[in-house]
Amino acid sequence: MIPSGSPGSRKILLYCPFCKGGLSDYAHLQANALIDQGVQVEMLGSPLYPQRKDRRYQLRAELLEPEFSHLKKGAFKSALYFFRHLFNFYLLQKIVRKEKWSHVLLISYFEYLAPFWVPLLRNLSEKGVVFGAMVHEPIRDFVVGPLWWHRYCIRTAYSFIREAFEHENIALDTGGAQPQSRVTLIPQGTFEFMLPKRSGQQVRESFVIPEEGKLLLAFGHLRNNKNLSLLIRALKKFPQLYLLIAGNSQSSRDHGADYYQQIALQEGVAPQCRWDIRHVPMEIASDYFAACDLVLLPYSASFLSASGVLSAAVGFRKPALVSAGDGCLKEILRDYAIGYWVEPDDLQALEGGLEKWLLNPRELNWDPYLQENSWEKNAAIVAEKMFDPRSSRRA
Repeated sequence: MIPSGSPGSRKILLYCPFCKGGLSDYAHLQANALIDQGVQVEMLGSPLYPQRKDRRYQLRAELLEPEFSHLKKGAFKSALYFFRHLFNFYLLQKIVRKEKWSHVLLISYFEYLAPFWVPLLRNLSEKGVVFGAMVHEPIRDFVVGPLWWHRYCIRTAYSFIREAFEHENIALDTGGAQPQSRVTLIPQGTFEFMLPKRSGQQVRESFVIPEEGKLLLAFGHLRNNKNLSLLIRALKKFPQLYLLIAGNSQSSRDHGADYYQQIALQEGVAPQCRWDIRHVPMEIASDYFAACDLVLLPYSASFLSASGVLSAAVGFRKPALVSAGDGCLKEILRDYAIGYWVEPDDLQALEGGLEKWLLNPRELNWDPYLQENSWEKNAAIVAEKMFDPRSSRRA
């Protein structure tokens, strides 16, 4: 085997502390795509990382990924969460030093408690280790602690990263000048779930959806900026529509399922709502996307990031109804005929979009999006930048 740090080697240590959710899926698909580009990939993950049948990279299940589902939300649970990340970054730098890795790719940018773990990685960067990071949320508006600390953590967490990869052409919030960093725009890549195990009819029957009814899908974390309350209220105007909300709460700051279920009761649309409140396994997600008639992403104006849910909808050739701020999602709906755009945070606009889809559906064409947003292009650009000996500030 070529030593990790040898000149000319094309090996990447992919750091993925996530065992489930969109980031875990992204890591898997990108790792396989990098291998297709001739890159040797080892993923540093956790023992709970899924045993995927199509995995072609080496998985090193050495990170901590404890399940805290038995603990109530609170300071103690948050402390355990952050301790896990501190330990994992310590383990990462230990492995990089011992095995002389020269290229490390973080599957997600992470700034929390950065002053406590970044110095070890920055020291490696100064010695020539190339660090890259996938920046799935360019605007870091989820604040933990005082604002000054939040800003300091963001700036510190970018200080050792040479290659930052984003999916939307907007300026990264790096907390200040980062002359060592190069920011590169890459395609999202289409989320590819496994083939459905049940037919659409079987899924609909399991949720007692009438034959003449239309099934809408709201998939993923229950976050306040996803406007699920507006979506539930919009059902009042469309008795033929049935809404499946599938996912779980992301944090203690977001409303839980009981909040939205109460709104459904108050609005008189509870009979039109179906719930699967948990982390939905990939095989079940495939069933849901295959069975639905429309995928819903009614995000608020504060949402500026890309969406794996939209990518999954395209993969299943399902139309999407989308709202968001002036960012990636708005550009995608403008440039590609894959769904319907409505203005964010507006109940009437949401109702109008649903009515347009029902009464006057547009002709959709997913192929151009799929061609421009392939994993092949994603991985080719990542490999080119990660193994480029030069470092510029913007690409």
